[in-house]
Amino acid sequence: MPEKKPVTQQQKIMLAILGVIGLFVFYKRAFAPLGKKAKQYKEEIRKKEQRLAHIRAKIARFDELMREYEELKKEVEIAEKKLPRKKEIPKLLKNITDIGRKYGIDIDNFRPAGSSTKQSYTEHYFAISIKSTYHKIASFFAEIGQQERIMSIKDLILNPKNPTPEDPTDMQANFTLVVYTFKGK
Repeated sequence: MPEKKPVTQQQKIMLAILGVIGLFVFYKRAFAPLGKKAKQYKEEIRKKEQRLAHIRAKIARFDELMREYEELKKEVEIAEKKLPRKKEIPKLLKNITDIGRKYGIDIDNFRPAGSSTKQSYTEHYFAISIKSTYHKIASFFAEIGQQERIMSIKDLILNPKNPTPEDPTDMQANFTLVVYTFKGK
C-alpha cells in the first residue's frame, strides 16, 4: 500500500478556499433563492390574511345589514298601511260605512270631490253628509282619526236639526274627508 503523504499547508489553504467558494455557490444557487421565495410567500400570506379579515368584517356587517333591511321592510309595510299607493275607494267606502254603522250614523252622501298633489303624497277629497246625534258624530270622527290609514276631516259644517220620534237625529254634518296616498316614483 502506498504511503500517505501529509497534506501541505498550501493544499489546506486551497481546500479551505474551495470550501468557502462551494459554500458561497451553494448559498447563491440554493439557499438565497429559497429565502426570497419564503419572503414572497410570507408577503402573500400577509395580504391574504388582510383580505380574509376584510371579508370577515364584511360578513359581520352583512348580518347586521340584513337585520336592518328586515326592520326597514317591516316599517315600510306599516307605512304603506298608513299611506298606501292607491286610493282603494271600495275598501275606503266600506270602512267608513262600517264605522258609521257602529255609531248609528246615516251616511246621506259620499262622493269624490277632487284631489291635490303635494311633493310626496296626494290628497283625495270626498264630500260626505251624515245625520246622527252630536256625540255619535264626534265618536265617528274620533274613530276615523284613529284608523290605521291616514285620513282627516276638513271643512266641517254642523247643522242642528229638530229630532222627531221617527228621526231622533239632532245633527246634520257636512264635511270633506281627506284621504292620503303615497305619490311615489
